[in-house]
Amino acid sequence: MFVITAKAMELDADAGDSTISSGDVMGLRDVSALYGSSAYLTQRFTISGKNIKKVEVTTDKCYIYSSVPVYEGDPDFERAISGETKDNEEYEMIADVDFDYDEDNASEPTPYHYEHIVIEGNTYDGIYNSEMSFGMSVPEELWSSNEDMQESFHEDVDQVNGAILTISVTYMDETVEEHHYKISTGKIFVPTNEDGFCQWDNLTRFLTAEEEAAGEAYTYGYLMEKID
Repeated sequence: MFVITAKAMELDADAGDSTISSGDVMGLRDVSALYGSSAYLTQRFTISGKNIKKVEVTTDKCYIYSSVPVYEGDPDFERAISGETKDNEEYEMIADVDFDYDEDNASEPTPYHYEHIVIEGNTYDGIYNSEMSFGMSVPEELWSSNEDMQESFHEDVDQVNGAILTISVTYMDETVEEHHYKISTGKIFVPTNEDGFCQWDNLTRFLTAEEEAAGEAYTYGYLMEKID
């Protein structure tokens, strides 16, 4: 079994949870509450499961990008610090802090790591990495020329509307499982916890008209629906 999740998770093959089928979309994660880059749309998913050997992710519209964390001591950490990149990749510094972190009064420097982001084109095909996440990328030639930055970003996001993703997983015993997913764009409902903080790693549905009228929190992006 494998599932599409916001973060990597372990699946208990013996749990007997009949509500989860292999290939299900359990939720996407928004890596930024701000308007993001059209090259790296902020909704991301992880392919999670056990005994996975390799994965292949293909889109029929726009591109796929992959992202893996890079920590101090990793082979390419010094490359990340130097900012050395190629045309289709970049390293982004990520602060490893909670929402209540006070940088000005911290006793030690802010902890951080990097993300190595690569635009894979129409297909990613590689060895399974549970820490790797994927997202949709809009080619620069399709970016909106709208002078309103918010509307421009929304129009860029809409470029991936209707895309069909094909995700194929090869397990260690060489068996292969494949499912197709439809991408839809719009205002995604962002749930809050008991303290009122937005849960950006629990994106599962679009905002209703009533919620929009009530001013509920949302992020503009895409969701995935398994279609077979």
